[in-house]
Amino acid sequence: MNVLLISPFPAKPDGRTVMPSVGWMPLGLASIAAVLRNHGHTVSIFDRFAEAFRCKGLKEPVDRRMLEHLEAFQPDLLGFNTVSPLIYDTVFCANLIRRNFRGLMIAGGHHATALPEWTLMRIPELDGVITGEGEETLARLADGESFETIPGLTWRKNGTIFGSRHRCIDDLDRLPFAAVDLLDLPFYTKKRSSVGRGRRLSVLSLFTSRGCGHCCPFCSESMAQGKKIRFHSTDYVMDQLRHRLATCGVNGFYFLDSDFLSDPERAAALCEAMIREGLNKRASFIIQARVDGITPGILSLLKRAGCVLVELGVESFVQNHLDFIGKGVAVQQNQEALGMLRKAGMAAHVYMMTGFPGETRSDLEACLERMKAVKGDVTFTLSPLTVDPGTRLYLETGGQWFEEKDWTPSAIGDYYSRSPLSRVSPAEYKQWETEEVRPWMEKNRRKAVWRRNPFFENLTLSGIALIRHNVNRVRDLIR
Repeated sequence: MNVLLISPFPAKPDGRTVMPSVGWMPLGLASIAAVLRNHGHTVSIFDRFAEAFRCKGLKEPVDRRMLEHLEAFQPDLLGFNTVSPLIYDTVFCANLIRRNFRGLMIAGGHHATALPEWTLMRIPELDGVITGEGEETLARLADGESFETIPGLTWRKNGTIFGSRHRCIDDLDRLPFAAVDLLDLPFYTKKRSSVGRGRRLSVLSLFTSRGCGHCCPFCSESMAQGKKIRFHSTDYVMDQLRHRLATCGVNGFYFLDSDFLSDPERAAALCEAMIREGLNKRASFIIQARVDGITPGILSLLKRAGCVLVELGVESFVQNHLDFIGKGVAVQQNQEALGMLRKAGMAAHVYMMTGFPGETRSDLEACLERMKAVKGDVTFTLSPLTVDPGTRLYLETGGQWFEEKDWTPSAIGDYYSRSPLSRVSPAEYKQWETEEVRPWMEKNRRKAVWRRNPFFENLTLSGIALIRHNVNRVRDLIR
């Protein structure tokens, strides 16, 4: 069977494209593709995200190329990856493709997992929805198994919707390495500074575990991957690292685990294996972790193993905010973790939030000042608190928006442009972000680039950028 997998286009509801810059590849689709291949199926991935880069952010050429790819590949089964902020793109693509496609059409991902019945109702072109991890469910569907016997599948029959609970994959080592060869590797592994938050690396993303046991009320990660953390063995991870270094030409890895340090002994064993084999001299890596997993000992080992950046979900330096989102940590722990990273000489990237209950403009300004006061090699991402369907926060704040509203670009855009708990209007927030946050963030980013890369590389690239700038000025004058 020919199976085509499609990822959504990164456009905002107003039509402006979020130009691809960060090289986190759609590993979920690549993992599903690898399992399908093992079952004897022919698989292709049409990545609308990467295609947007080739089409300079224009949506119409991306849509046209998708239809051309569909015509050339002639799939029997088509699968969409869904995310709530871009669900209108799935609605659009399903409608566009169904006009001429008569095969099975399935959707999976976070949004479909959160709202399986509603996804089927709002996208009538779909034949079914996969909840949770999609590898085994989609493979059994492609093998021709009956809908009724496949776990994790929701479908309609004679106007009635049926569904079964999904099962998480307990033994992750049974999975083949993700089929990243089906992705645009030159785009995703191009040496860039966005993934390393200033450090220029050629990076490949991979998982060494799945699931998250913390289940923060605002987070949707445990919804699709499960609340039970499952790990690949050290041998499996090492085999994959060797394989990727030999075949992909990268010098860095981004471990996408929700918390790389959730099992300190296992993380230490993996670091020691990388040091023992000398992989730490061939590649750097980046991890995500919680502040309560940071210790001087593990930081020392991470650094020796080649870790160059630790990303932390600090979220806020106000205890009431941390309590509201159920982080289970204290402000002091946030500060201590950043202090340990500073003493260890390691770079950190901190995720911060706005949009907490009763938030005012003065609260936003205080948030920015707290970020500016953090010492050390630290960069930041500041984002409004989003309320995605399926999360506990969505249920606690009403939990009916996606069930009651249309999934149009304008409606979805309005939903994600506002912070439902904040007193700051979207217009006021945008003004503050434009006038105060972005200038400081850009300055902070430039400093990180100079701190995190060799001096002569920075000097060379700065010279090249200056030459390009002057060439463009001369061209403008000639015109």
